[in-house]
Amino acid sequence: MPLGATIITFSPGTVIKSADANTNFSHINGATNLTGIAYTGSHITITGTTSLDSAAITSNGSGTWNTLRTLFTSGSISRISVFGQYTVTNSATFYDHNLGDIPDLVIMTTSSLHTTLHIATYEASSMTTTQVKLQADNNVEITGLAIKF
Repeated sequence: MPLGATIITFSPGTVIKSADANTNFSHINGATNLTGIAYTGSHITITGTTSLDSAAITSNGSGTWNTLRTLFTSGSISRISVFGQYTVTNSATFYDHNLGDIPDLVIMTTSSLHTTLHIATYEASSMTTTQVKLQADNNVEITGLAIKF
């Protein structure tokens, strides 16, 4: 029952009665459980390993969705990666951002342990698919977000 509906099967050469066909349509229309997918009123629950190939969305059943690209009303994000926490010094040094592509934007924040203003910068021209060059005015704990649009 992959549809979650009991339907009447027909053998070749038999007369199909409209009542039997209507019963099948009624059961199919009322189906709420496809294999691994259940619809319950206001939401869809997906269990197990699921793939929606045309939408490029996959799930391994762990509760994590992998999407090829997310489109918003305006703009899109194709990759995003949190990196750090790194102790950044006044000597420009490469740190791993793990995005797998050259970021279009890097956002940095300091840890909550810092109570004074610090300046931290990244060098956009030298970024690679795996690293970004960071520099700060002092030893600053930095956590970053690398984004590819």
